[in-house]
Amino acid sequence: MLVVWHNGGSGGRGAAAGGRAVFPFLDLSTGAQLAALGGMSVSARNDDPTMLFANPALLNPDMDGRLALSYAAYVADIKQSTAAYVFNTAKAGRFGVGITYLNYGDFQSYDAAGNSLGSFGVNEYTVGVSDSYTKGKFTFGATTKLAVSSIAGSRSVAGVGDVGVVYKHPTQDFTAGLAVKSAGYQFSPYPGTDRGPLPLDVQIGATIKPEHMPLRFSLTAHHLQQWDIQYLDPNQRSGFAADTTRKNRAKASATIWPGTSLSAPLSN
Repeated sequence: MLVVWHNGGSGGRGAAAGGRAVFPFLDLSTGAQLAALGGMSVSARNDDPTMLFANPALLNPDMDGRLALSYAAYVADIKQSTAAYVFNTAKAGRFGVGITYLNYGDFQSYDAAGNSLGSFGVNEYTVGVSDSYTKGKFTFGATTKLAVSSIAGSRSVAGVGDVGVVYKHPTQDFTAGLAVKSAGYQFSPYPGTDRGPLPLDVQIGATIKPEHMPLRFSLTAHHLQQWDIQYLDPNQRSGFAADTTRKNRAKASATIWPGTSLSAPLSN
């Protein structure tokens, strides 16, 4: 069972007041498995390197030498690509390198008289490095990354940091995690705009696998007003999510995640 409490963020998971948070794409799920888990998983340890985007403290030996590639095609021409690689060092600890790239496609530009000025592109991306260190039952992790948003040659740049900690029980299949994500500062806003806050997100959760039960269940609370119930079947590589809110008593969705994700070891 995976239990997660989530506070903050933007987009579909608790939008900032008035939608004023900049770089909202930082809240998107960066990997098929994370999407199948509802976009939040701070305590589920496995061998998928893209889970470092959920919590840098999830870096573990099973990820060493593995490269994960993920590709998602959204509506229209919006496409997201993700790459993550994890390796271990003897002295400095375990490191992960992660890149996300979101392309919104090409748009046509016109002047006030309606004359075509050609097309322009819109894209956003992050490049980051994660490090983790294990001390006894606890693993501590941190990520530092550069976030860039670009529209028609104009750019906005921000420095972003994630920190987290994971506790693993020495004998039982139980882990607990805490992550503070998307803390940082917008170095340069778009011309003519003011700096805005990043979509700061705090998540806490626990994972336990019941005996003789292959499924992993999840219960998530959003601002104590919305509850998500999820499960993940590790054998079928599929996930299911249902939620209830005060206005919408029930809705459900399903995600099949191996078709958009590839993970393979790069070393023996």
